[in-house]
Amino acid sequence: MIPTLDLLYSRCDEVGNCRLWKQACTAQGLPIISLSAKQRGMSVRRIVYKLTHERGVIAGRFVSPSCGNMKCISEHCLVQRTRSEYMIAAGRLGAYSSAATTARLTRVARSRSKLANGIESAREIRAMHAGGAPLSEIADEHGITVSAVWKIVKNMMWREVIVTNSVFNQRTT
Repeated sequence: MIPTLDLLYSRCDEVGNCRLWKQACTAQGLPIISLSAKQRGMSVRRIVYKLTHERGVIAGRFVSPSCGNMKCISEHCLVQRTRSEYMIAAGRLGAYSSAATTARLTRVARSRSKLANGIESAREIRAMHAGGAPLSEIADEHGITVSAVWKIVKNMMWREVIVTNSVFNQRTT
């Protein structure tokens, strides 16, 4: 059974020209619907596109909203895109890495670290190594592995990231 547009739109909130899906979504936030208990979820966007366009969806293409709202299933917003077009559009909306995203991810990873004082401890480890202390002694003092100390000394872990306006200007010290 293929649902009708009225059934699908009854499960949405109307916001301007967009119709925002209120029901089940994938882990990535894409609207899905299960037509039977045995069937896995189908893309609501593909169903709406098939119902509103004579040609339907071309194989291998994505149906995505031009408005940028992941939950939008409005026939006015849906467009077919190739994978590269989809990735470019998602990148414009901020879905992929930027200097700010890299800095945020680095902060989160460092907050979960074993180093007590974070970047200050890493600076201290580098200074101790420069002063001639053996890696094993540094590791014991800070409660981390010799491997982690070596990576900190070689600037492979706990690099000091300087965030600038562009990803191309991002540098490490």
